[in-house]
Amino acid sequence: VIISGFICYVLLTFIIMKEIIDKYGAFSDALISKVCYERGVEDHGKIELILNAMNMNRDGRFDKIKLTFSNILNFRFIEPFPFSSLIIYEALIFEKDETIVFNFFPQINMEENTDSEESNFRIVCKSVECELLETLE
Repeated sequence: VIISGFICYVLLTFIIMKEIIDKYGAFSDALISKVCYERGVEDHGKIELILNAMNMNRDGRFDKIKLTFSNILNFRFIEPFPFSSLIIYEALIFEKDETIVFNFFPQINMEENTDSEESNFRIVCKSVECELLETLE
């Protein structure tokens, strides 16, 4: 059976996104300790985040993880004094038009959270990976 590269990409992206959401949900009460952006002349860049996130599969205990976003299409990071954009209340994570959107500061409404391009911390990319660095007790 031959599967096209695009179908493999879509399937892999779905599996990775499901795994991240199953473990960490909306990253409620997560704390970002490092933000690193790299971009070369001929690539679309990458962003690495190191954060402590509650693992819902470990009774709410925290993991230290690294999220790596590749093929960055758009990102916005603003930290307006005296507030911090590194403490996550509830993120909005979704896939749209073959891109992945992580909005760490969506517009929070009573019925549902909504995406905003004016968010203080928002990443739009083609792929994301999650690596467990340490389990915290």
